[in-house]
Amino acid sequence: MLVKSLSLKRSAIWLLSSSALMSFCGPVYACELISESTPTAPSIDYDVYGFGTAIGSTEFDLRNAGDSNCELEILIEDLASFPPPFDFPQAGINVGVTAPSLQRPQDGNNRSGIFALSLPPSTSKRVQLDFFAEQLVSVPSGTYSQDIIIGVRRAGQNALLENFITNIALTAESRAQVNIAGASGVFDKGSYMDSVDFGEAKVGENRRVFIQTRSNAPATMTIRSENNGKMKHQSSTISNIGYSASLEGQLLDLSRPYVIPNLTETNIEGTSRSLDLTIESLNQAFAGQYTDRIVIEIEAR
Repeated sequence: MLVKSLSLKRSAIWLLSSSALMSFCGPVYACELISESTPTAPSIDYDVYGFGTAIGSTEFDLRNAGDSNCELEILIEDLASFPPPFDFPQAGINVGVTAPSLQRPQDGNNRSGIFALSLPPSTSKRVQLDFFAEQLVSVPSGTYSQDIIIGVRRAGQNALLENFITNIALTAESRAQVNIAGASGVFDKGSYMDSVDFGEAKVGENRRVFIQTRSNAPATMTIRSENNGKMKHQSSTISNIGYSASLEGQLLDLSRPYVIPNLTETNIEGTSRSLDLTIESLNQAFAGQYTDRIVIEIEAR
């Protein structure tokens, strides 16, 4: 009887051990992250005179194939492991990043470029990242780029579950602007004048305006008189008023378009140049109104 009792006991132990082993070796469905797409390269179109914020976005899809929540962090940094904002020294600007549908981690870590994502079981999430630059300076024309890392890790851990390397491209097209203002000063889109009134025509009468220009690339400015440097009578074809024009003290020959090449690029405030207009002669000046139109154009290369 004692022997049989021991045999039964050993059998019971064997069954219990077998059951425990089967339970330990079975499949465990926890957070199982799958990357369903990879981030595209964000491209930022920077308008040097647009002000506001220039944004370039990227998206990628993550799926939790497990049976418990994936508590994740999206990490953005450069190849040297520095967080945003990313410095573009040749452009003179920084590029930051936001994630419109994500929050900052609630762990007291003030490091930028980290966003929290909670992914429930058997669900997918499209992650959008917006890379942005404030359009506050005149960026020289060209394309600027920098490689970055977009990583995915478990919250509170350092090891990356996914590691994407992509490229931020920032493009500033060649731009140039011109205004005609009644006084010198900072370039202002709202400060301009489209007419110069001499009142009663007298030889020696002078008016001064300012040509304000700015560009983010070398530029060419052209000054052209529709009447080749004369104010013509409103009805008479033989009566005109001759006038001279000088830019920063340099006399201009308006009998043909006057071209000023190789203007250097400027900052956002631009450059102001004085334009002096002086009545020089009255040729068979009948009573009436005399006009000319001066067209000033600037083109960036």
